[in-house]
Amino acid sequence: MLLDTNLRALRRAYRFDSSEEAKHFLAAIARRSEPGMATAVALDHRRRLLDFRAVGDGADHLPDVVAFMAFCGRRGTRYLVLVTDRTGEIPADRPGDELQWEELVGLARSLGLDLLDWWVTVDQQAFSVAEFAPTPAVW
Repeated sequence: MLLDTNLRALRRAYRFDSSEEAKHFLAAIARRSEPGMATAVALDHRRRLLDFRAVGDGADHLPDVVAFMAFCGRRGTRYLVLVTDRTGEIPADRPGDELQWEELVGLARSLGLDLLDWWVTVDQQAFSVAEFAPTPAVW
């Protein structure tokens, strides 16, 4: 009950119309994350926070994380934002990140969702994989 009450309060407080508006919330997620973790943030049709789920080894299984949110996530989910933790690595995108972003965007669309962005955190830094991808983030 306490978690549900706290989540309701967060829903009222957080609406993400831009990456700038999401930055502080995503930074809070990153501070509580561990290397290899992926967090999926679910938003409703008005881009208000619905839910977020952290998956311990999710960074290596992002298609599964997206599918999980589509099938098992909170009802009313329309948009997703992914955050993966690469703490301890070089703060740069990996070869293949942009291709994986394109595949994740397509997967989300096929499941009735829009993937807004995919942020990678490395220690105290973060970057968007979509920044240089053919399909940009859709903030």
